[in-house]
Amino acid sequence: MLGFMAHISTPRYKGMRRGIFAILMVAMLFLSCSAMANPADGPVEGTDGPQAGPIPILSISLFPSQLQAHVTQSRLGAVTFGGNITVEQMRVMHSTVTLTAVVNAGWPVVLSDQTFEMNGPGTEEFQVTVIVPPATSAMITGNVLVTGQCKVPGLAPVVAAASAVVTVDAYLKGRIVSPSGNINIDAGESKDLNITIHNDGNAPADMRIFASNLPEEIQVSFSESQFHVLSYEFISINVGVTATGGARSGSYPFLLVVEADPKDCLLY
Repeated sequence: MLGFMAHISTPRYKGMRRGIFAILMVAMLFLSCSAMANPADGPVEGTDGPQAGPIPILSISLFPSQLQAHVTQSRLGAVTFGGNITVEQMRVMHSTVTLTAVVNAGWPVVLSDQTFEMNGPGTEEFQVTVIVPPATSAMITGNVLVTGQCKVPGLAPVVAAASAVVTVDAYLKGRIVSPSGNINIDAGESKDLNITIHNDGNAPADMRIFASNLPEEIQVSFSESQFHVLSYEFISINVGVTATGGARSGSYPFLLVVEADPKDCLLY
């Protein structure tokens, strides 16, 4: 509870041999057709792999898939994702990969690095940092999208993207506001005091109010003792204060306590 006080080895089968032989036959037939189509060509050279070709293949990944930012009313929160770009292209090919990033919630985002010069196939690392502003509501979720363009001179750019999720940790903070901190009453009399209870946290809160350190000469009642207050909202209640008939003149300090979950205290 968080209150405020008022102040995560395989055997071989004959069938397998027949399968291998059939694959070899297809490959031989393909090479034979190629040789027939290009009778003047020399021997066929090896390629860079089954994916290598004139058009590169770009892939982007982010990790982890989700992070939580910790903010307060006055302090921002930042989270950093790791990332990889992978380019599959011929060894003799040169390409340039450019990254951009955006968060749908409008939060600032920083990429490091943004541009990569790729000679042949390879993988490069980058980082993307999302900055969550102070006092951001815990009810808001941000989706960060990293988009990359892989450009080879003379060819149209190849595009890929990856995304991740940013959540906001909840914090509770509040205030009890009263016209005055002093109540003047005579013995045997009562007086009502109107107070407002503010939820300055970034998440809705179920709260209750009670009196603490209450002298025997003082009795306190509330028009409402339990309530639900939305983030950055407030509720007004009446507090009845009664002095017993045998109370003598003097000061009788006590506390009004508002409690929520988790426990943090506001003093009045």
